[in-house]
Amino acid sequence: MKPGMQLFLLLLAATAGCAAGRQGVQAYQPPTTLYYAREAAIQALPLTPPPADGSEADRRDLAELIRLQEERTPAGCERALKEAASGYENFFGDIGPFRLPLEPAPAALLRRVRADVARAVYVFKKRFARKRPYLRDGAVKPCLKPEAGYAYPSGHSALAMTWALVLADLRPDLRAPLLERARGVSLGRALGGVHHPADIEAGRELGYALHAEIAVAPAYAADLAAVAGYAAAGGAE
Repeated sequence: MKPGMQLFLLLLAATAGCAAGRQGVQAYQPPTTLYYAREAAIQALPLTPPPADGSEADRRDLAELIRLQEERTPAGCERALKEAASGYENFFGDIGPFRLPLEPAPAALLRRVRADVARAVYVFKKRFARKRPYLRDGAVKPCLKPEAGYAYPSGHSALAMTWALVLADLRPDLRAPLLERARGVSLGRALGGVHHPADIEAGRELGYALHAEIAVAPAYAADLAAVAGYAAAGGAE
């Protein structure tokens, strides 16, 4: 083979490799593993659709987001930033029933629930394809780092609410503070400018609906029983 042809083939291979790398970065692999919820049940969950673009409800949604933006404080943004790293520690570490650091069994339960939430959130984000608010209106100025992906429903809100309901299954006496904290976590997503208020409401709605599906799974009941002892010691003072 001539040297010129060798060089051409090397450059062609390098170009193809770079293109594949770019495609690999851009291609999102949707979560497919489910532990408690059934795929058919997730697909059939009756989640309220987002307001139609340009509708009166949509304009009110954006106006409420701007109002939150105008009234937010540095402390509010700091808290939203902390909770942007979604995890039991950041959401419920100071009031939840599990002591920190998490033992393997409680950590596994929360990880399995998270996987089910991730799948449900993906299904509905893809179905509704609502853009992030700062991509729709230049007046929206996030104090959180802009995020990729669609806005509706809010994944943080769905996860916080589902986890709160799971934890309340273990400790009914902590239900009120857990749900209140979940609502606070979800509000931070609108306060930070990465979600519309309607995205937040949809995330909470999805959390309730998904928990109802998870709660009837025999595997969930078994895993809940396995961590009951770990949940007895923690909780809000």
